[in-house]
Amino acid sequence: MASEPAIVFFHVGAFPRYLYATIESARFFNPDARIFLISDQRNTGVEAFGVESRTPESVWHPDLQAFLDRYVHLSVFKRDYERICMARWFHLEQLMRNESLERAAFLDSDAMLFHRVADLFRYFPESAHLGVSKGGGPAFTFVRHTIAPLLNLMLEKFLDRAFLDTRRRLVEARLDNLNDMTFLLLFTGLGDGRGVSYSNHLPIGHIDHCIFANDDGLLSAPNRRHVSRKRIFWEDRDGTFVPSYRSVADGRKVPALVIHFQNGAKRRIRRFNRVGRDSWVPRALRFRYYSYLLN
Repeated sequence: MASEPAIVFFHVGAFPRYLYATIESARFFNPDARIFLISDQRNTGVEAFGVESRTPESVWHPDLQAFLDRYVHLSVFKRDYERICMARWFHLEQLMRNESLERAAFLDSDAMLFHRVADLFRYFPESAHLGVSKGGGPAFTFVRHTIAPLLNLMLEKFLDRAFLDTRRRLVEARLDNLNDMTFLLLFTGLGDGRGVSYSNHLPIGHIDHCIFANDDGLLSAPNRRHVSRKRIFWEDRDGTFVPSYRSVADGRKVPALVIHFQNGAKRRIRRFNRVGRDSWVPRALRFRYYSYLLN
């Protein structure tokens, strides 16, 4: 188990049903990994998957209060939401310190794993501490050793008046918000190798940035509220429902390593692969339903 990277989820507030499914999928494909849930909710039931629950208070970083005191809200989204999204990185760092974790995959609650994380880490540079998707996307984040430099950057920028004035003008013009993706993008753009932006296309498949993104060269279907939604194709392979995408260029099958069910797509999350007893619904019927739901 020590050789397996840990998997970490963070969620505060009412516990959504889809999070139960994303955690179960992470366990199904990573039976030997330590999985943590940082949450302020109790009796979530995820312990049935061997998940270790931690409260935010139990992983309170020494610099978190300083961040909360310095925080300036520059976003059209709610203050509590943006501040929590930034604070989670402090909680993650403290969890890694408390548990002596060398490697971890940090997932958004609506990002569903369909692969072994240790295999994904083979494509993450040994020298880097943090790896995020394009544009600072944190749906699936590689973490090695520490993200203290990222936290220091956040703390410094909230004391930088010129930086805050620039960000204020951007939000007033409705051009951009100040959020955790802003700092992830800044950190990975420093060019010192500690933070990197990884390619979503790996030799073994695709780590999805957003199911509604239509710039990945993957087949998509029209969507009422968005330009398009990636089409998911399924196989029932030796008792496992295995998803994949298709290349626009040549129709080639592209294994789905992660699917990020963002926004309204959360409603399409199901317990595709179950830990323990399987569903009483026949697999052939489930296969047809999943294909209808996501293709």
